[in-house]
Amino acid sequence: AWRNENELTPTLEEVMSGESKRFTSQYLKEGRELIEKQGVDRKKFLDIYSSFTVQTKVSRVRQLMETYRVDGVPTVAIDGQYITSPSIVGSTMRGAPENVLNAATLQVMDALVAKKK
Repeated sequence: AWRNENELTPTLEEVMSGESKRFTSQYLKEGRELIEKQGVDRKKFLDIYSSFTVQTKVSRVRQLMETYRVDGVPTVAIDGQYITSPSIVGSTMRGAPENVLNAATLQVMDALVAKKK
């Protein structure tokens, strides 16, 4: 049985946050185990995950991550020309708390969008 997506999303975000994770077989195994613990049918999950549509989207995401050299999330690309993220902004604001980095990142995004107009 599928649970409400809103109930599952925070759990997945908690698992994925922190250290950078690649889509390794161990990582996917841990993800499947987490999904099962949340009451999701394993076969149904694997069927959907292995589907052409999902695999095409995963492939596209990997391609975009390579193109934009994404090394963490959140990372935002603006008009295919600029990228920014709290880690990029944070390189000039060492030691700043997360909320300050997030606010500064939004300011950088606003400036880059304005520049493209």
